[in-house]
Amino acid sequence: MKFEHRNVSFDVHSLTEEKWEWIAYPKVEQGAKFSGLSGPTEAEAKRAARFCIDEWLDGKKAAH
Repeated sequence: MKFEHRNVSFDVHSLTEEKWEWIAYPKVEQGAKFSGLSGPTEAEAKRAARFCIDEWLDGKKAAH
């Protein structure tokens, strides 16, 4: 299932009962997709994805 945070789509996938992968899909003009691992719950994976999207977007703003 896809979610959206700050205009960046992301999804989460269960790898094991306690390990989740999240993948962020920025728009083409924003940059390449990026991902990470989290756990032990889907909610924690979503939280980690939103945090990393925030860090990525805020870093892009600071660079300009």
